[in-house]
Amino acid sequence: MKRLTLFFISLMCVAGVMADQSVNAPASEVTIFLNGAQVTRQKTVKLAQGKQTITFTGLSSYLRENSIQVGIDGKVSILGVKREYDYAEQEQQNQEIERLKTAISAKEKEIATIKAEQEVIAAEEAFLDANKVLSGKNEAVSLQALQQTINYYRERLTTLKNRSYELAQNLKTKNSELSALKSELNQTQGRATKETSKIIVEVSAQQAGSYPFSLSYYVTQVSWTAAYDLRANSISQPISLTYKAKIYQNTGENWNNVSLTLSSSNPTQNNNKPSLGTYKLTEPDRYEIAYEEEAVATDRVMMAAAPMMAKSVSYGARQNTIETETFENMTSFEIKIKEKYTVKSSGEQTTVDVGVYDLPTKYEYHAVPKKDKDAFLVAQATDWTKHHLINGSANIYFENTYIGQTHINTKSTNDTLTISLGRDKSIVVSREELTDYNKKKFLSSKTEVTKAWEIKVKNQKRQDIDIIVFDQVPVSAHSSIEVSSELSGGELKANTGEVKWRLHIPANGEAKKTLTYKVKYPKDWDLDIE
Repeated sequence: MKRLTLFFISLMCVAGVMADQSVNAPASEVTIFLNGAQVTRQKTVKLAQGKQTITFTGLSSYLRENSIQVGIDGKVSILGVKREYDYAEQEQQNQEIERLKTAISAKEKEIATIKAEQEVIAAEEAFLDANKVLSGKNEAVSLQALQQTINYYRERLTTLKNRSYELAQNLKTKNSELSALKSELNQTQGRATKETSKIIVEVSAQQAGSYPFSLSYYVTQVSWTAAYDLRANSISQPISLTYKAKIYQNTGENWNNVSLTLSSSNPTQNNNKPSLGTYKLTEPDRYEIAYEEEAVATDRVMMAAAPMMAKSVSYGARQNTIETETFENMTSFEIKIKEKYTVKSSGEQTTVDVGVYDLPTKYEYHAVPKKDKDAFLVAQATDWTKHHLINGSANIYFENTYIGQTHINTKSTNDTLTISLGRDKSIVVSREELTDYNKKKFLSSKTEVTKAWEIKVKNQKRQDIDIIVFDQVPVSAHSSIEVSSELSGGELKANTGEVKWRLHIPANGEAKKTLTYKVKYPKDWDLDIE
């Protein structure tokens, strides 16, 4: 009977060990949103028959409790899930900090002992050097005494030099060990400031066995942004777009060798459809205002110079050379990275390659001589919208030279990406005011101002070029202002006043265009006409 009781007690102890257990489940998949991430962890756990708790430890303190999901295959029921902060791990980290501080103190003491012995050796060497003279100038020294002194001096100095070398090597090793301990202390102290979480899962198993658990949750302190490289090796080749993701995470978790997915959605954004209230108009309040009449001066409305654009040559698209899969959802897209990555919780940037694409491109020269006397080579890339880009900065390279940066705005409705590739000094552009044509007349009730400019483009290249030259005329914003123009064959965009000439200039050739406009406005108005 006593043996039977001991057997049941032993069985209960074994069951108790299996019933409540802590596990460290490694991260296997991570979906990173524009703000936050969905982390999935997997672990096969041995369960006893009946009720028990499984505690998943080492989790981020930034996880959202309402996002926790636990899955399990087999005949196991999940009775409850809760999240708690884990201070035990923080206490272990504090103990590790104390251990490292003690080790650093001991190492510093060893270094101090070595330095003290080095000082003693240096002092003895100085003493030997100062007392190596055997006698005065008029005293004779026997050959035997001289030989004994030389032998002693040589043997002692050799011993001191060898010991000094050993101490220097030992000091170097100790200093290296001290630096490693201090570095480890700094890292441990950094981690110790952050709490960790644990998720406690209460389950009931119909029978004992090994069961695969899946744990997922949403965590903050992580995000990704897009970065691009745009490369044009020559105007005979398409632009190559290198798509990269920069991941920043400071969750307190290290994700080692995980499957990564990049998502364009943002779970922190309000996803509720806005509603409209009733839009009511009513009679406004009336006030009596006394004022003096003033002459109204109407400013001219000038169009801002258009961005620059050059010669049409189109090129086809190259297939993506980095293995990724893209899935489009109803409101977002996801890019699954087929290569596994490790993303540390360091607050530092981890760069992930997404894809490399060739974009169909045409190249043109543009010039805006009113603003700048140089001609610009501009690339116009199309078909970029199909590559699931998000807003981000892009480095520009032309002929293997860094040109500068631009910004890719994916919310633009324009399917053409215009990129300036820099100035071409072999194309000389000028814009000179023709003072002989400039006039100012005073009519009966109007003032009439005439302005004229001559635009020259000289091609100093050895080949023909096509170039678009932009200028502008003023646009009337008042019925009392009249504007007329002579454009020398230029195209006018009436609503903005933009004027452009499409020119073909042979090698070492030149083209001239004249821009003239007249402005009539009330005589008592004071307008500054450029």
